[in-house]
Amino acid sequence: MQAPLTLEAGATLTEAINRMQLGRRGYVVVLEDGKLAGIFTERDVLMRVAGQRLDLDHTAVESCMTRNPVTLPADSSVAYALNLMVVEGFRHIPIVDDAGRLVAVASMRNLMEYLCVQQRLARSAGDSPVKVKARAL
Repeated sequence: MQAPLTLEAGATLTEAINRMQLGRRGYVVVLEDGKLAGIFTERDVLMRVAGQRLDLDHTAVESCMTRNPVTLPADSSVAYALNLMVVEGFRHIPIVDDAGRLVAVASMRNLMEYLCVQQRLARSAGDSPVKVKARAL
């Protein structure tokens, strides 16, 4: 897993969007005094920035971010993370340690890639892969 993209709350929307583009990620975690304050995602760009009369060079990312995002403890299972993300409609969720410090960000893509690798490994070891019936989806 890659180190999470972060910015301080006073950074501008231009800085946040540029960081997301350069990092090729759909989020940036926003910190205040080094602590998790929020997350700014592609969805925030679409729902809170696009179509608004905002000066991206002078508007702080904290004004458009999702404040106090739901987080996962570092020892969460993949199943729990996926379930929470599906139920809540998240594509990215910060992972924190016991002290509440940011350690990573789980993305739906990362979790699905992990499951695909696990399925391939199970198949190559002769184990029965996970079966999903199309009508259950």
